[in-house]
Amino acid sequence: MVMDTVAPWAETAPLTADVLQLMPDHGWRYELVQGRLVRMPLTGYEHGRITARLTMRLQQFIEQHPLGDVLRTETGFILSRVGELDTVLAPDAAFVSNQRAPAQDASGFARIAPDLAVEVASPGQIRSQVDAKAQLYLAAGVRLVWILWPETRTVDVWREGADERVELGQEDSLNARDVLPGLVLPLPDIFV
Repeated sequence: MVMDTVAPWAETAPLTADVLQLMPDHGWRYELVQGRLVRMPLTGYEHGRITARLTMRLQQFIEQHPLGDVLRTETGFILSRVGELDTVLAPDAAFVSNQRAPAQDASGFARIAPDLAVEVASPGQIRSQVDAKAQLYLAAGVRLVWILWPETRTVDVWREGADERVELGQEDSLNARDVLPGLVLPLPDIFV
């Protein structure tokens, strides 16, 4: 693994979003950071359960408040600008507001930053790597990033314009404030 300040979790590989979209499924999930391939193993049961529970709660809220779209892990977003090496990230869950949704057919990766990106940390992930990924999301225009830590049942909240993350404990609630006004999710409901 090559370590750098932008994507310490990435491997070297000069690829494009178009090539990434055609990669075969060999039991890995893939992302690109500045053209470099990031290969991740499939997630475990607990990770999947937490992601499904959170995605379901987001979807229920959106069905009552049609503010945009909720998307799952399989959705890649091109977060780099035109002319830069491609960065394509696929959060475990995402929300894209009606204002940011692609206006045309987006059958491939959309070149947009979601309003909300959610990552559920895997057992072997290192905080500094996840922090770097959260900062990459924010630099690309994501307004709110939630990093869920199943082992400690805590969540790091990153907001656009904020210099640091805020850590929520087991008795706290996620509040999407201006991104999804009115959405409040108690952590005990997510980490069941």
